[in-house]
Amino acid sequence: MKREEYKRDLWQEYVENADYIERVWKEGVIEFGENFLNGNVTFLYEVYQAFIDQERFRIDEQRGIEYEKDQDLYFIRYQGEE
Repeated sequence: MKREEYKRDLWQEYVENADYIERVWKEGVIEFGENFLNGNVTFLYEVYQAFIDQERFRIDEQRGIEYEKDQDLYFIRYQGEE
């Protein structure tokens, strides 16, 4: 088994066993996480910086991921799903 496959399997197992993630969202959460398994987490750092700076919006068009702040609510969208 290759390293990437192992990390993907661990992520999938974690999400499948996470009781706080509703069943209908698990597939999307697995796909979302797989975007970062190769170690490229730059966009996550950008989202964190936007959160700290109280910026309203960030987007990663290549992956279809958006961050949005709307008053006191914060959203992460992956391919149109929040």
